[in-house]
Amino acid sequence: MSIVVSWLVLSLAFLATAWLLPGMKVKGLGGALGSAAVYGILNFLLAKLLFLFFSIITFGIGAILFFITAWVVNVVLLKMTNAISDSIELESTGTAMAGAFLISLISAAIKLAV
Repeated sequence: MSIVVSWLVLSLAFLATAWLLPGMKVKGLGGALGSAAVYGILNFLLAKLLFLFFSIITFGIGAILFFITAWVVNVVLLKMTNAISDSIELESTGTAMAGAFLISLISAAIKLAV
C-alpha cells in the first residue's frame, strides 16, 4: 500500500473516531489530514523505539503481550500528536486510550476493504 493511500486511510480513521468518540475532536478534513500526517511521522520515527522501551521496562513481558504494548505505544503517539498539532483535541488520557484503539480498528478495517 502506498504512503498516500495509508495517509488517507489514517485520515479517514481519525475522522471516524472523532465522530464516534465524544472526547475527541478533529477540525475538519484538513485537520484529519494534518493530524494523520503528524501521527504517521511520529509513528515512523518513534514507534519501534517506544515499543523497545516498554518491552525493556516490563522485563520482556511487553514483547510477549505484543498487542497491549502496541496499543500503549499508539496511545503515547496519539497524545504526542495532540500536543504537537492544533487540528486534534483530546479531553483526557482515557479518550486517547479509546481513540488509539478505535483508530487502529478502523484503519485495519479500511485497509482490508481496499
